[in-house]
Amino acid sequence: MAYTYYVKTSGDDSKDGLSEANAFRTITKAVSVVSAGDTVYIAPGTYREVVSLLTSGNESNYITFEGDPDCNHFVNEKKGYVRITGCDSNEQPQSAGRIFSFGGKNYNILRNVVVDGTKSETSSALIGVYLYANDICENCIVQGVSYGIYGAGTTRNCVAIAGSRAFAALTLAENCIGIGGIGGFDVCSLVKNCLGIGSGSYGGFSNSTVYNSIGIGYFGFNNCNCYNCISFVSYYGIRSTSDYTLNHHISVYCNYAFYGTDTAKPLNIEGQKYVYCYSVQRGGGYETGTPIECKHIGFVGDAITMIKRIASALKFTMFFEKDWSDDTVDVGLTDILGQVRRLGDGTIDVGAIEYSDKQPEWTTYKQTAPSIRINRKGLETFHITCVENIQKTIEVYVKFDLNGGTNKPQLIASGNYITTKTSEAVGDGTDWERLSVSFTPSKTGLVKIELFSRETTSGSYTIFSDLNVITRS
Repeated sequence: MAYTYYVKTSGDDSKDGLSEANAFRTITKAVSVVSAGDTVYIAPGTYREVVSLLTSGNESNYITFEGDPDCNHFVNEKKGYVRITGCDSNEQPQSAGRIFSFGGKNYNILRNVVVDGTKSETSSALIGVYLYANDICENCIVQGVSYGIYGAGTTRNCVAIAGSRAFAALTLAENCIGIGGIGGFDVCSLVKNCLGIGSGSYGGFSNSTVYNSIGIGYFGFNNCNCYNCISFVSYYGIRSTSDYTLNHHISVYCNYAFYGTDTAKPLNIEGQKYVYCYSVQRGGGYETGTPIECKHIGFVGDAITMIKRIASALKFTMFFEKDWSDDTVDVGLTDILGQVRRLGDGTIDVGAIEYSDKQPEWTTYKQTAPSIRINRKGLETFHITCVENIQKTIEVYVKFDLNGGTNKPQLIASGNYITTKTSEAVGDGTDWERLSVSFTPSKTGLVKIELFSRETTSGSYTIFSDLNVITRS
């Protein structure tokens, strides 16, 4: 008989886990009781634990560990991310191994979670998710140091980020994005419909069979069988020999479109395509055949819209560990991806951008839940459209604990058609305090609203509640 178990951050591992009311507190507890065919639903929240599976399912009865960010299986929980992390409560990475390991067990599924928290070390063991044969990882965002997702399993609809290689040694990777300091995808039996980005010696894709994918990096594709693929803005679009197959390949904006590595096994580039490449091929007998320069491939449309879309896709949740103030440097409020560079108080902050514990707060609020809690220093940013010559007032309530610090929270409004307005708390943070700014734009346009938690002291936090926009004609 298959069972359904429940895990939530307010649960209790001494209970049976068979209902939301009796949910386990940890995923590790659920791991210890599951059998083939069982399902574990994990409620939104942060789970500070390293998980290693103990039980195999079978071909007909997978064991499923499923994050439930939309609370389809929880009535009394609030929607949000399901995060499994090796970071401690101060968001310092602690794990020197695998965050979620399938433990050499077969026929398990991990779905709908965020995985992170490996330490910075020179070690091949620092892995976000470690798969085994016939295991599946789906719809996950995974961060690791040596590898994001590694092992002889299957990944679908995942994003992996790693200091070394994002995806490696997989049986199948499908509809995934891999971003690695060395490589995006390495030694994967089959890759379909993926984007691989790698800064180092493995490039976007290396030593893999790849279909319908885009490679970006030092190598777009290195020693790969490529079918209907694109090398994009890479030093070497294709680096390979006749041991590998190219079929309907295009190199776009590459330093070398095609680069053979062995004159005894020249790379066959007959009929392959390129455009806007600095050098078509290495020459000297390293390639054979004649490639074709294809028609224009480029970009059209509104550049600002494109940048906003990129910024939205790459948005980090962050706080700033420390201030590096240098007012002689002329920079704007934000960089091209919308990350803060000059803060609302005028100081420049280009310190470490780190994963923040910024999150919805459901227990402490003024009138309406949720409020927003920001631990230490960080921003929550909103954009609103304001009409020419129509006054707007923005208000929000704050509570805070500076833990001995002195930098009180602020509400900031800024934009091209208004003078920047700032309201700073004056109380001690014990009681709710109203912050308010008013402005009248000279033209219709966007105004940026920032909820700014300014204190860097460990243990400090700010809670913002009941943000309200008031229009006065």
